[in-house]
Amino acid sequence: MRNLVGTVKYGGGGALVWGCMSASGLSNLVFIDGIMNHALYLNILRDNLKLSAQNLGIGNNFVFHQDNDPKHTALNIRLWCLYNCPQNLKTPPD
Repeated sequence: MRNLVGTVKYGGGGALVWGCMSASGLSNLVFIDGIMNHALYLNILRDNLKLSAQNLGIGNNFVFHQDNDPKHTALNIRLWCLYNCPQNLKTPPD
């Protein structure tokens, strides 16, 4: 048996990344080491969301969308988005 390539099922590794996109392009990706929690997520938003919007040329004219993951719906995230995201698209529960 020559030319066989091994595969790993269920748990072969992965990568956690944050980024945003618009009709004008993609933002830089933020690679996350370790476990994401609401505090780390808030730091990522603070450091990257507005800068990405500016770099994409959309300024404050964007709709922010995220799923209902608990770290996305934590109180500190909701409050930050209330004051920093001009439009926030609500995702219905599953």
